[in-house]
Amino acid sequence: MPPAAPNSWSTGFCDCCAPPGGFGICLYAWCCGPCMYGTTVEMMPPVVCCGGSCCGACCAYIGMSFLGCPCILQMMSRGWLRSKYGIPGDGCTDCCLTCWCSPCAMCQEYRECKIRGLGPGGVELNKQNHAASPPQQQMVAVPAPYPYPPGQQYPPQPQQGYPPQQGYPPQQGYPPQQGYPPQQGYPPQQGYPPQPHA
Repeated sequence: MPPAAPNSWSTGFCDCCAPPGGFGICLYAWCCGPCMYGTTVEMMPPVVCCGGSCCGACCAYIGMSFLGCPCILQMMSRGWLRSKYGIPGDGCTDCCLTCWCSPCAMCQEYRECKIRGLGPGGVELNKQNHAASPPQQQMVAVPAPYPYPPGQQYPPQPQQGYPPQQGYPPQQGYPPQQGYPPQQGYPPQQGYPPQPHA
């Protein structure tokens, strides 16, 4: 199997019988394009139309064939491979290749998925193609500051207490409140004079 090429297709467009796959994959693509498309898309993640599902991709390809434009689906999968691995190209080129020679494009995409280590559901099996994992954190012993050698304990530091808090001065009470002067009553009311009876 050829190594994965950086920022390029790992095999040529016309290398239909190249490994992996060889002549069998070439014959498979020429005899049953929808099934070959499903086999290739099964190795891609769900972000691609029907990615991860061979049966779904095959049925979608057949449905688009009835509409006369199955190349649209293949353009999407080919574009995903290009953007993921930094392969140069554009949508116009993908459209021409998938429309005029779909089996050759399918074979190239299948070989690329296999070489890159894509598996069912879009899981990459080839670990060397993954981004470098973050470095492991290492424990580093911090040297003791001068003048104490390693292993010697530091002398205990005297703890300084806080000065005693001074209390607040005693609060003086408010002056006694003087009561109001006694209220003088109203003068007794005198009754009204008797009214004469009619």
